[in-house]
Amino acid sequence: MSYFIYPGLEEKHKIFCRLKRTTDDVATIIHITCEALEISMKDLIGKKRNKDLVEARMIAVGLLLEVNANFGLKKLGSIFKKDHTTIIYYRDTHRDLVKFDKAFRIKNNLVKCYL
Repeated sequence: MSYFIYPGLEEKHKIFCRLKRTTDDVATIIHITCEALEISMKDLIGKKRNKDLVEARMIAVGLLLEVNANFGLKKLGSIFKKDHTTIIYYRDTHRDLVKFDKAFRIKNNLVKCYL
């Protein structure tokens, strides 16, 4: 059994995860994101714009694109009921927040642990 420590986190926020095979199933990744962040699927796909829900959508889109970079933006947009430009915004903002925002990075890594 091997474990991975996510770099760049303070000692008290280090996340230890089992290394698992990453799944590329869209429904599974969305379900795991909802489960890890304790939100409903309806809220994740819905129109609410609370900060926590928007961050959850960014994480889901970021992970989906990380797992399979060949996803079309329109396809992801149809899954989340958003325009393709919103998906581009989610992708770019996800990339920036993972680099610079420690709290967002912790949430993102938490979801990755569930995969």
